[in-house]
Amino acid sequence: AIWGCCKNPHNVKRTSGGSSGGEASLLAARGSPLGLGTDIAGSIRGPSLFCGICGFKPTPGRVSSKGIAVPRPNDSNGQAVVLATPGPMARCVDDLELVMRTWHEGGKMHKNDSVVPPLSWDCDIYTSSSNKKLRFGYFTDDGYFDSCAAAKRAVIETVEALKKAGHEVVELKFNFEQLCWSFVKLMSAEGGLQGFIDSLEGEELNPIYLFLYKTANIPTFLRPFLAKFMDLTGQTRIGGLVREARPRSTYDYWSQNATMKLQKKALIKKWEELKLDAVVCPPGGVPAMPHGMSSKLAQASSYTFLWNIVHFPAGVVPTTLVRADEEKYEGRKDSITAAAKIAGVDSRNMPMGVQVVTLPWKDELCLRAMKIVEDVVKW
Repeated sequence: AIWGCCKNPHNVKRTSGGSSGGEASLLAARGSPLGLGTDIAGSIRGPSLFCGICGFKPTPGRVSSKGIAVPRPNDSNGQAVVLATPGPMARCVDDLELVMRTWHEGGKMHKNDSVVPPLSWDCDIYTSSSNKKLRFGYFTDDGYFDSCAAAKRAVIETVEALKKAGHEVVELKFNFEQLCWSFVKLMSAEGGLQGFIDSLEGEELNPIYLFLYKTANIPTFLRPFLAKFMDLTGQTRIGGLVREARPRSTYDYWSQNATMKLQKKALIKKWEELKLDAVVCPPGGVPAMPHGMSSKLAQASSYTFLWNIVHFPAGVVPTTLVRADEEKYEGRKDSITAAAKIAGVDSRNMPMGVQVVTLPWKDELCLRAMKIVEDVVKW
């Protein structure tokens, strides 16, 4: 890093997250009133969770990426399944909506970038529906990474507050784990972490990425044996990474993409069957972790990246702080859980919140649901 390690204002021994962590840290420290981040796996929402601010990832394509550099040679990225999107970051939901409204007023976003759909911002959905009760779904665990006690409590307390305010809330049961694995398979398909290496343009790889780099470069013939060994020793998630985070043929890549689309179709069907307006869930598996631990806990971002792969808008609202009795992490017995246990030590008083999600292109409704959560929780 050019300016050294970016520190979390709530505890300088902990990370502010990334890749929009500097923005989140400034906002949390009240060094800036508004910010802009980009999100392809949770880079707006993760830092917002860690720093206790609000952050919004719009539907991909709703906000122009014109003028935003791509960390790849020639400023061009060939990966087109999981799409990065810019979005606002702030200390309250109203400020997020102000940014989105200003960007889209009078169709100016489309006028300045013809790639963006010619959509105006529907203020009525955000404002005039203030008295309309919504129907929320919720879940506390995605099946891929066991959420910590504070994350579960944040969701349950939000659910109770929504019910008390007259909103309908139902549990959303779905196989989110398979969506998370689809993200892993598709985002590692080039093999060898090559896209990332290309973006460095000859610079030395930061040591924090060595685990991911080594996993991505395991010889193909060794993968089945190593994955089986990890499974037999109880490291099934590591075994899954060894097995699935690998180079793929064009046909295999197409097949995995087709599988993901079927999963997305099933999720939308379930959503519509339950007649949901929005979903509340954890924004991450753990609170802000100590510096240097992100490579060991990348899987904790599953709660954000599962929405990137289906292109749903999503945002984070802070709702509580980690309690002293929530520092102890409980999960399946493997090295990932061991890292989460270490990260949980002395995490009391770190921010925790919830994530609010809606169907694609319902960005105004997503922010409205976030505002409702902010109002009923009153944190």
